Amino acid sequence: MVKHIILWQLKDELSEEEKQTVKAGIKEGLEGLAGKVPGLTEVHVQTQGLASSNADVMLDTTLVDETALKGYAVHPEHVKVADSKVRPYTKLKGNDLLRIDIATLFPDMCEAVLGESIIGRARKAGKIELHCHQIRDYTLDKHNRVDDSPYGGGMGMVMQAEPIYRCFNIVTEGFTERPHVIYMSPKGSVFTQQKAVELSKRHNIFVI
Repeated sequence: MVKHIILWQLKDELSEEEKQTVKAGIKEGLEGLAGKVPGLTEVHVQTQGLASSNADVMLDTTLVDETALKGYAVHPEHVKVADSKVRPYTKLKGNDLLRIDIATLFPDMCEAVLGESIIGRARKAGKIELHCHQIRDYTLDKHNRVDDSPYGGGMGMVMQAEPIYRCFNIVTEGFTERPHVIYMSPKGSVFTQQKAVELSKRHNIFVI
């Protein structure tokens, strides 16, 4: 069995009456996933608050295993509830601190580079939050393979989309807004100082 627990704070601009309505909607939506998501054995939403926490809502779920958790994160019914009943009304995590998540096959290599110089100093000073995620951890293949069969007539490696999609949904599940996604590609636009300033105003950035 795997326990999956998330705490949320509601946005300050909501009135008490609105907060009660939002809490009821979150509870109804998430607890309504019981019987709809394979491997989800229990789901409880606590809306009364906890004396030991400043959270307004707590999600407490139990799933049969890690594979079920990965499936739960990307299940259409769960994504629909998260996007309509949770994210629009809950606060950003990290006190509006810029958070950057990177999905990669080489997290150790990324950490080695991003732990040094300006970015490394910013992380140590608590100016930004940065996490590197191993895409292989989100595949359902027992060998953690992420390669797919080449198609289109050309040579080269093709990656499966599913592990990346699961990684994105599991990592961002507790976020109160969808992150700004950057897809790294040779066809992408050039990174400029203007683009850096624009991105610095974001709360969450997800790099693939």
